[in-house]
Amino acid sequence: MASKNLHRPIWRAVAPRSILTGMEKPPLGKTFIKAWRKHRAMSQEALASAVEITTASLSRIENNKQPYNQRQLELMATALKCSPGDLIDRDPDASAEIVDIWPGIPPGLREQALITLKSFVVRGKA
Repeated sequence: MASKNLHRPIWRAVAPRSILTGMEKPPLGKTFIKAWRKHRAMSQEALASAVEITTASLSRIENNKQPYNQRQLELMATALKCSPGDLIDRDPDASAEIVDIWPGIPPGLREQALITLKSFVVRGKA
């Protein structure tokens, strides 16, 4: 019985594509997906189920070993009650920021809050 690799070039069987082309995959950027999951006290199993992926895939995504797609990012954000952008660039355990406080301000008081905040801006240094 002939081997399935008999008709393939030998270099494909022994050398990864990155060595042959000289092109390495760029490293994946750091995210705060794991931090948000822990912040919301959600298990990997629960988040993976919400995103419709395996816990192994979620673990690799959280540890920057596997890329995620837009759909997964949006499903994670919905499950974790944050925005997709938060998962990429905002540590949920950092001290409160204006973006965290703003949603808690009643809509009828937001204009007053904005005027108050602007009063703290030093002219010419904003």
